[in-house]
Amino acid sequence: MDFNGRLVLIITLSSLFCVNAAPLTVIPSSVPPELTKLCREAENPRLCVRIILRTLHGRLDPYQVLVTEIGITARYTRRALRMMDSLMAQPNNAKISDSLSYCKEQYGYILDSIQTAQGALATKATYDARSSLGAVISYQQTCADTFKESGADLPFVRESKHISQLAGNCLDVMAALPM
Repeated sequence: MDFNGRLVLIITLSSLFCVNAAPLTVIPSSVPPELTKLCREAENPRLCVRIILRTLHGRLDPYQVLVTEIGITARYTRRALRMMDSLMAQPNNAKISDSLSYCKEQYGYILDSIQTAQGALATKATYDARSSLGAVISYQQTCADTFKESGADLPFVRESKHISQLAGNCLDVMAALPM
């Protein structure tokens, strides 16, 4: 194969890897326009649309969307806490027990912040809800950093990622709401 043929092959393969490296953030065209508008600027637009479409009944209310996404964030948080409890009960996890203990505390704070955000949204106090959801991301990242610093893999990476993305989506949706 000549130089030009190799170059084309390398560029083609490189572009395929680049396309597959990032999550797809295109919103399907069959989504209602108001939902597309609401989720377009979200951290993870596809997750935003998927969550809302599963739970949408009737008119699209941004506050109800937030309540739903925050509730699902709480569900992922409780799932991660159960995983931590299970891992902490196993005697062969001494290497990560300090990180698990610290993360359990951080995830407890996440649940507290979620509860505060839900209360704030009930009174449409979006500024307070925004502050609480920012804290959710901070606590989640602090836990992930603890594992990274210890050299261990985060055992609940999927839940951690969803918590961060859902909270980020909520913050992005709230940015369009009046304070």
